[in-house]
Amino acid sequence: MTLYEYRLGNTQAVGQLLSSKGTIKKKQSNQPNLIQFNALTNSSLLLNDEVKYYDLDNNFIFGGYVQKIVDNAAIQAIQVADYSIILSQLQESEVLEEETPIEFIERIVDTYTDFTFVDETSLTLPDISKRVYKDVWLLDMINDLLQAFNGTFEVSRAKVFTLKLRSSSTSTENLVFGKDQLTGKWTTDILKKAEKVVVIGSNINQRQDETLTGTGTVFTTDRTPEDMEISGLTQTTENINGDYVVDKPNKEVTFNTSKTNPVVNYSYQSQVRVELGEGKTVLLERSYIETKTEARQLAREYKARFGDGAQSSKWTKASSDIDNFTVGDNISVTDYTNDKTGNYVINDVTLELPNKMLISVGETDDDMFDWQKESINRIKELEKKDQNSDFITVDDFLTDTVRVTITTEITKLEGYIDDGTILWASDTTLASNGDLISDADGSGELVLTESGDFLITEGGDNVDTEASDEFAIAYDDSAVPPANYINYL
Repeated sequence: MTLYEYRLGNTQAVGQLLSSKGTIKKKQSNQPNLIQFNALTNSSLLLNDEVKYYDLDNNFIFGGYVQKIVDNAAIQAIQVADYSIILSQLQESEVLEEETPIEFIERIVDTYTDFTFVDETSLTLPDISKRVYKDVWLLDMINDLLQAFNGTFEVSRAKVFTLKLRSSSTSTENLVFGKDQLTGKWTTDILKKAEKVVVIGSNINQRQDETLTGTGTVFTTDRTPEDMEISGLTQTTENINGDYVVDKPNKEVTFNTSKTNPVVNYSYQSQVRVELGEGKTVLLERSYIETKTEARQLAREYKARFGDGAQSSKWTKASSDIDNFTVGDNISVTDYTNDKTGNYVINDVTLELPNKMLISVGETDDDMFDWQKESINRIKELEKKDQNSDFITVDDFLTDTVRVTITTEITKLEGYIDDGTILWASDTTLASNGDLISDADGSGELVLTESGDFLITEGGDNVDTEASDEFAIAYDDSAVPPANYINYL
């Protein structure tokens, strides 16, 4: 891998190659940013070579690795991805165990890259007990976990990996109508139009007493019974012949004998659900919502923001420092002419060198919800996923023989009672594992082969490959003093 330095303009500095028509693009968050430029053909330039790019004032503004080279006569069109592209090029196997998502991401960054890790999330997340990644791209591992807490990251030209939350920070730049140019008009995404909002929250397990009105043996409950208890009676199960049977799907309870107005106690699942407004409906499912108050608050806020759809606009700004614009951050917009003021989210940014900045902004629901609260549920869901959970395999088998040590003791038999049927032993140790032998003369050694068989070796040579059973019961008779033997039965 070779380092090449390119510079915008007509003035060539020492060691730098001239470039024209440079464009830096930031589009999708958590994906590498790109620079595209033209330069005189360099036959030595190869894919994955490192490039440092400088502006007209010789400021280092972009660094990364070559991803595309297109030759056109004497000119090359070159595309370079920022340093984070290395995360898309390394496929590894890792086990996340008793770590938080942030701790794991930091470990991945420190292990496989030369980036400096910086955490700006200020989050305290729970540990994940275990999650296995088998032959997964590093970027996919990281993005898998970022979804759990609405995280994002950027890798700067100084190779600093910064972890942050989406929509949690606001750009130091702003957009002001008149000072900055609005390209076209504000547009509306009608797919997000929310005239009616339905919010579905979590399932909550509740319990109640219910009086089943009437006389007879078959009764129907108001709700689906998860489990049922009736005072003084026993439920019939596969192993118990009881007094009543519960048909959960049909919400029925059948008694063995006729009952009048029986009282039953059972638990049932209740799901939080609210509806607000009429018309085009948006369904929001949020597992972290556990009360109708929270659900109503979310429905009102969503309808107020997206009642007419999601608003977005494109702007042109004279600026040269693209680092002030991070996709996913908020940016202050002042447009009294179109009655659009407040914070909007940066969707993408393009810097047409030397100083023409194109910014797309819009409304998002990312900042409306308590992601830190929901992240606990999301992290728990990671542990439940079937994918990657069965990839713990043995890749390397035994290549050398394994020495086996058998530890044992022989204790002295003390005697037996008069009828000669019961023996007992003392705690006196008469022989131990050092007294064990493996073959007739005691000079052999027991080893375990790659195939899982036992064999006896002597002086480095295999003596007996059929001796495992004999060895398992062999023991040096002479190691026990004869005086300690007891003749019995």
